[in-house]
Amino acid sequence: MGFSPFGVDDTGWTYFGDSYPKAQQEIDFGDWQATVSFGFPQHDGRRPPGTEDHHGRVLVAQLGPNEFLVTGIDASVSFHLPGKLAGQRMQILRAEEGKYEDGNWKFLRLWNGDQTDRGVNFKHRGEVLHVSLSRF
Repeated sequence: MGFSPFGVDDTGWTYFGDSYPKAQQEIDFGDWQATVSFGFPQHDGRRPPGTEDHHGRVLVAQLGPNEFLVTGIDASVSFHLPGKLAGQRMQILRAEEGKYEDGNWKFLRLWNGDQTDRGVNFKHRGEVLHVSLSRF
């Protein structure tokens, strides 16, 4: 879990928001890494553009050794093994869109390969994914 300090706003004398967000960040989950990229389009081999007003957001929570809950706005998340690129010796086994109702996961639909081949992309709709990963 990350944290957010108070005062990440325009105070009139210092603007913390300019130095707080980054266009791309790595999250270390030990056996798994997640690359979070903000803004679109995200071309192969180029850094993501970020979001002009820093409104992109992501939440990644590890539920188990190979399972994550992921959501975001104007961002993508790609998982990879430490020291490897996304897609090397790993795969997304299942990406379920759903929601929690009364503390229970309610499955809505599967995301297919076209939706997960470069990580999972979140625009403005607020999807929540339960992602299962595997290594080979």
